[in-house]
Amino acid sequence: MRVRVCDLKKIPGSGTRFVLILVVLVSGCAGSKAVVPTPLIVTSREIPLLRVGVLVQVDDVQVGSSETFTLTDRSGVLLVGSPHQVLSVRYQDGGLTVYTSGGELLDSVEGRLRLEPRSESGQVLVNGAGYPGILEILVAPAGGLNTVNIVDVETYLRAVVPQEIGHQSADLLEAAKVQAIAARTYVAGHLGQYPGQGFDLFAGVTDQVYGSIDRRHPGSDRAVRETQGLILTYKGEPIRANYASTCGGRTAGVEESFEADPIPYLKSHEDKVDGEVPCRTSKVYRWQETWTGEELERILSRTVPQVLETSWPGGSLQDIEVVKKGKSGRIVVLRMVTDEGSVEMTKGRIRQVLESTGGRPLWSTHFEVETWKRDGKLRMVVVRGRGWGHGVGMCQWGAMEL
Repeated sequence: MRVRVCDLKKIPGSGTRFVLILVVLVSGCAGSKAVVPTPLIVTSREIPLLRVGVLVQVDDVQVGSSETFTLTDRSGVLLVGSPHQVLSVRYQDGGLTVYTSGGELLDSVEGRLRLEPRSESGQVLVNGAGYPGILEILVAPAGGLNTVNIVDVETYLRAVVPQEIGHQSADLLEAAKVQAIAARTYVAGHLGQYPGQGFDLFAGVTDQVYGSIDRRHPGSDRAVRETQGLILTYKGEPIRANYASTCGGRTAGVEESFEADPIPYLKSHEDKVDGEVPCRTSKVYRWQETWTGEELERILSRTVPQVLETSWPGGSLQDIEVVKKGKSGRIVVLRMVTDEGSVEMTKGRIRQVLESTGGRPLWSTHFEVETWKRDGKLRMVVVRGRGWGHGVGMCQWGAMEL
């Protein structure tokens, strides 16, 4: 994918804080006709606020602030707290109960609590970690409590970019800028994603990895600052801004890795520059995993019910069949066969089911399978693969090399 993002400019006399001027040029495989959407100009008087689910469906959380703060519920102020005072909020009897650090009961409330520092520069504390903005603690739909950080998008990105692409030195600034634009675009397309949960995005790999203030880095801050407000669009809407660590030399079409229809700007294509694959220096450009038959049976008996929500057929593992591959070579459908039955898995679930012996998901679905059998039973399984992640969209390691 080739992307061009115009410079950030301000319209004279508009009175706006920032203006988005966006152009995206998208192409599939080399030689294919480029899709050129109409440039879009968007204006806004305020940087949007974002609600991030920092902790989801937990039993309790320790909260506070780096400075004087107020704790309120629907009825008003419950407490004016002092700097670094720690409160414990617990999920009890379907509601929220607040205790002091010494275990003294302060109050029980229904609905939600809001913790706000005295000034915008103050930090809110979640289990000892500092975050910008405001906290809300609310009852989760399935029980337990959710802790939500309310923060503006640009501040949020300062703790996403270094988590997603690493702490960037000056010579990698452009890669960090690309990551900032991709992450901001992801936000633009996912506001209001989980209304029942009370937040827009999870703070982990379900959406984008978001960390505390101490995860920030000057290089990443600069990348966010110098791309402020910029997103990518296609036909007037934010693009599906997928990115992954290492494509392994060929990106995936979105339909190969997700339950999605094909998208013109997310096609599979070879990723080479001057005959070289940019992400070839990644530690997981090529990789290998090995299991004995018994090890894999133990893993599958646990992961199949967890991930696929179906029972493992049991018995002895006899074969692993590649049912379907996508254009990129990634496996789209994989079948496990035992002497008691079989089970199929698709796309990203393949990585979750095929855990390493150390409990880590498989690096990617771009792999070949070798098996050794004896008496009709699998004795050894080796997969040799390439890349890390779903492979759709931007290759982060490739961007850094470029």
